[in-house]
Amino acid sequence: MKQIILWVVMIVALILLVSCGGQETPTTFPTVAPTAAPVEEPTATEEPTQEPAAEPTTPAEPTPASLLDTMEHEADPRLVDFSWLWESRTGGVEDIEVADPENYTLIFNEDGTFNAKLDCNSGSGSYATASLGAIFMELGPVSLAECGPDSLSNEMLNMFGPAQSYSFEEGDDILTFNWVAGGPVDTFRKVGSESEDSGIIGVTWQWEAFQDTAEIDDTTVLDPGKYTLILNPDGTTSIQADCNQVSWTYKLEGSSLTFDTLGPSTLAFCGEESLDQQYLALLGETVSYVTADGKLNLNLKFDSGNMVFGQDQGIVGTSWQWEAFQDTAEINDITVPDIANYTFTLNPDGTASIQADCNQVSWTYELEGSSLTFNTLGPSTLAFCGEESLNQQYLTLLGETVTYVTDGGKLYLNLKLDTGNMVFNDEDDSTASAGSADEEVDDSFFPSTIQMDVEGLAKTYEWQVIDASPIPPGPGGKGFPRHIVVGFDGEDPMVTDYTQRWVMYIFPTEAYIDLYQANGDSVVADQVVRLEQLVTGADDRQGQPQGFMPLLPPPNSLMERWVQFSDLNFEQGKGVRYVSDSPLRQSIGVWTNSAMGYYYQGLTDDGRFYISLQWPVSTGLLPDTIDDASPELREEAGGSRESYDLYELQLKSDLNALGPAEWSPDLSQLDALIASLSFQAE
Repeated sequence: MKQIILWVVMIVALILLVSCGGQETPTTFPTVAPTAAPVEEPTATEEPTQEPAAEPTTPAEPTPASLLDTMEHEADPRLVDFSWLWESRTGGVEDIEVADPENYTLIFNEDGTFNAKLDCNSGSGSYATASLGAIFMELGPVSLAECGPDSLSNEMLNMFGPAQSYSFEEGDDILTFNWVAGGPVDTFRKVGSESEDSGIIGVTWQWEAFQDTAEIDDTTVLDPGKYTLILNPDGTTSIQADCNQVSWTYKLEGSSLTFDTLGPSTLAFCGEESLDQQYLALLGETVSYVTADGKLNLNLKFDSGNMVFGQDQGIVGTSWQWEAFQDTAEINDITVPDIANYTFTLNPDGTASIQADCNQVSWTYELEGSSLTFNTLGPSTLAFCGEESLNQQYLTLLGETVTYVTDGGKLYLNLKLDTGNMVFNDEDDSTASAGSADEEVDDSFFPSTIQMDVEGLAKTYEWQVIDASPIPPGPGGKGFPRHIVVGFDGEDPMVTDYTQRWVMYIFPTEAYIDLYQANGDSVVADQVVRLEQLVTGADDRQGQPQGFMPLLPPPNSLMERWVQFSDLNFEQGKGVRYVSDSPLRQSIGVWTNSAMGYYYQGLTDDGRFYISLQWPVSTGLLPDTIDDASPELREEAGGSRESYDLYELQLKSDLNALGPAEWSPDLSQLDALIASLSFQAE
């Protein structure tokens, strides 16, 4: 009876705490150490009075920082080590049916910790089942990305904090949480149980070979680290297809395994020798699997063959050296000059030993599948390492890590909100990229004058010479020869968000091609060849050309979403202009003004220089942002590949029908800027 009364008192106290703290973010209350009251010293003229001795008192127990500290946790084997998908909430302000349960998951660990996925956000925390059937969950660190107007991230957040009871249905496959005092009921469904199926879940699998049943198209993969597959417990996949990242969903029942191939994917061109398209096509044909001798074999439909995967050997126990930071926005790329001064090692005991220049840091980490996060509250020395040190930047970037991939001895730490990745090497004598720029610079590259008419578009323009930078290691890295950047109205285009840049580049064509080809990459040469094809065909062209448009610096995906094409010449050369959705966007979804740009790509008549202009544009036919699009439009453009294709076809027709003045700025003003361009080399 006393235990029941104590439990009720704890629940009531917790309700009062939660009601005072609000529901948006669960709060823990730090304790305040008691302080002694000041004692007055007797003055010289006063005789101190003698007080009777106080009765000895028992020291007060410190107030716990959390109610969890008062509970003895007893792990429930029916609850832990499974992935629970949120399906519904009833009895609240309004009932909720979760359209995409795989985006809202809970995983309870035996040690009293849990992991949560809240749509585009992730978090972790602690919980206690002080007695089976009663649970208290306290959410700790959580990312705070904006997931969109239809997200239920905040609604799921509200379930953490209130004391609850829980129960199971349907043979422990359905988990319900009943909020205290007759509150809402949340229903979760179990996936990823500890059956034989789960033996392939959460493992980083590397594609090693394709075995063709007809023995015609057998394939041996030369670099398995570029082609990986992770089946996440929440029903999603993490796929690396050479230089592209792909997120599909999967269904696993017994030995049956199939993939839904409509998930988002980057669309970068990975080179003529890449197997990325073949890899994804074969994965999409999967119908079942078998495991043997540590290998995963995916069997394809019609018994056409099977894909053979081996396990990634892991990243624990290796001393990793920081080589570079690749900024997604291409603003703050870093090449580390002294990589031996920036290292980390993931120890088997869950601690991380970090060298940040002259400082030694000890953090803890959590590693699950491709997920990697650091607890940045561990001890650290605090020496000042000099003005040029990267130690603070290094630790800040490490603390933003959310996932990782490996590729041919390299480790890539991907940062939250897709802001970039850190590149590491496990070799003590890490070598520089083969794609380094020539040390000798052709002085004739520097122009003595650049002239153009910017009336109606800007008040001023300024140009500067940008030094060469090597291609950082890893997929997607970009390097440059020495080149010219032209900015407008005093703004630095390199610190502006990619889709909002108004910037002109003047590249030395041959040096740019050579830089990438030295790194085994033909992407720059491909863009130049494509531009040459368009320029050559201008005089005989009937209607609009077909295929992708060229763009330098190299885009992350093929520029296939273009409209308003026109041949356009300048004083010293020829080129083309077009309006396009951003090369950074996903494969399907609503086109918005925030991502639209005017692009000009041209070559001087002698072929020595490549001209590239990017300028943000907008039109009343498009919503400004995704949040401004109606739910019907978002469903039409993002519901499926089939619905998107119809949406894109009609939208391109509508956008091509617009006159130049129906865009802002007027496209004819941008055309006039290009036509007026001239520059003189020394």
